[in-house]
Amino acid sequence: MIQTGLHMPQEKTLYDLLEVSQSASADAIESAYDRLKARYLEGKLKSDTLDPDTHFNLIKDAWQTLSNPQRRERYDARRNPPAQEVAYSYAPVEPEAGIGNGLKWAAVILLAIGVGSYFYFNHKVELERQRVAAEVLKLEQQRLEDEARARAEAAELAAQRDARRAQEQEEARRLAEQRRFESEARSISREVDRNLASQESQQRREELAAQRSQQRLQSEQESLRRREESDARNRLAKEQAYLRQLERDNRRTSGGIPSSQSSSSPYGYYPR
Repeated sequence: MIQTGLHMPQEKTLYDLLEVSQSASADAIESAYDRLKARYLEGKLKSDTLDPDTHFNLIKDAWQTLSNPQRRERYDARRNPPAQEVAYSYAPVEPEAGIGNGLKWAAVILLAIGVGSYFYFNHKVELERQRVAAEVLKLEQQRLEDEARARAEAAELAAQRDARRAQEQEEARRLAEQRRFESEARSISREVDRNLASQESQQRREELAAQRSQQRLQSEQESLRRREESDARNRLAKEQAYLRQLERDNRRTSGGIPSSQSSSSPYGYYPR
């Protein structure tokens, strides 16, 4: 009996793309990505089934996933188990068929194995390509979601900044308006105070002028009263002197004194 055991290669993981082990540290992942990126830029990145650009995009997506602790944990949780061993069993070759028949059967078996392996490997490559493409699509969707969430958070922060800026501008405008109003109020108050002071000064000047005029009038009236009193006293004194003169003249006349020696009247006339 001829029995052949064929161990198929496991599907490539993101760790395989970065050429690191599953237990690789974050620094090791960064170093592996930098090394593969430099190899890609130098045109030395090789792959049996993928072109360099596609290969590097897969490496980049693998690095973005494994360098993020949360995304790496999610990826490890949903990883597929390694491929199972595939065994092929073939029917025994009868000993009596001879060496020629055995060689024929061996050739047929080897041909069958080769053809089967060819199709199997092609199938595995296609499955791997589809799996990697699905993984890339999933990672791309997650990246887009992360970017959308980041843009939403940035937009919210920008809106908050704009709202604060608008509020600050409104507060500044209100304070400026209040200061302008207070300045105008102070200007009006000073103008009113100046007007009141001017009116009070004018009123004091008018009152002072009226007081002085009243004082002059009183002084003139007092002077006139004094002159009149003085004139009246003078007239009274003259009249009294005249009366005394008349009395003396009368006494002289009665005593034999000639009338020619009598005094004349202080008013320029003689009594009859």
